[in-house]
Amino acid sequence: MQDDGRKLNANTGPGASDVRPRIPAAELARAWSTYVPGLSAIPPREQRGAMFRLFWTRPDETGFRDFALGAGKHLIVGRHSLCDVVVGSDPDLSLRHLLVVPEGSAAEPAIRLVDLRAAMPMYTTSDRAERSLTFQGPFAVRLGTYVLGGFRVGPGAPPVPTELPTMYATNAEPDVPAPRAPDAKLSTVVGHGPYRHQTLVTIMPRPSTLVEIADAPGKGPRVVELVGTREGKTARVGLREEDLRAGVVVGRADKCLDQGLKQVMSLHISRLHAVLLMDDRKTVWLYDAASTNGTYVAGTRVRSAILAELAPFASRCSALLGDGIEIVLKELGT
Repeated sequence: MQDDGRKLNANTGPGASDVRPRIPAAELARAWSTYVPGLSAIPPREQRGAMFRLFWTRPDETGFRDFALGAGKHLIVGRHSLCDVVVGSDPDLSLRHLLVVPEGSAAEPAIRLVDLRAAMPMYTTSDRAERSLTFQGPFAVRLGTYVLGGFRVGPGAPPVPTELPTMYATNAEPDVPAPRAPDAKLSTVVGHGPYRHQTLVTIMPRPSTLVEIADAPGKGPRVVELVGTREGKTARVGLREEDLRAGVVVGRADKCLDQGLKQVMSLHISRLHAVLLMDDRKTVWLYDAASTNGTYVAGTRVRSAILAELAPFASRCSALLGDGIEIVLKELGT
């Protein structure tokens, strides 16, 4: 099972303005029962530590990829040929569409899907458009004409259900109600007897653009500054903890820029180059978003790096995006 090799880097098609689900909710259960029993029987290539298997499928294409459940690990899903997971058969998906990143602890791992300001949202079993979701347990979502899902594999992984798990929604923002969860159900996992499988889904706020951060009053104080420098020019953008927890997209695209950072950008920066994201330990990570010219720390190309710790504040490194802009997080007022 693998993708069909189509790697389209053209702009998103005109249909992306229509964000209604492209496939019915029932396709999640059908795809799960069709593909997951076979996928879960394939041993991971690496048997060291906790692993997660991300799979994607549509009628003419099925593939999967394993990645480690460790700090700094991530996948970028999109149509661009540089993405870790290339979903090139649907022109309504963005070139760089989703960030997939592990969260939680070794005892209770979770997977977060972060929408990278794409036109097409995700859908679970409901038709409510979702932009950022954290899953504790196996999951599947609708992404355009694809089903995208995943489950743990390797040593210590729990048995994989043969039927789509029941997904219970809660909201990360207590003042925003979550959609009503469906009733629990009993299923059978081969060799394990009756097995109640449930997945907790936390609905997270959508990542912010630097335009929105600059213009919106927000709910909390700005605590750090994103400082960008190039050729003697400097731009500063104040960030709140809530901005960093939701995620901040950085790049040349209009959805990423404010007027200050635009002055220090160059064509060596991808339209969506990187994502700043704070984990639940208040560590701020920079994730390269499958950029063309890469992200560098101390002259070495990296996929991710810790920019800063917030409790208490400590700057960890500066990063060079392509060869055009150096960025660093500084405590506000320093």
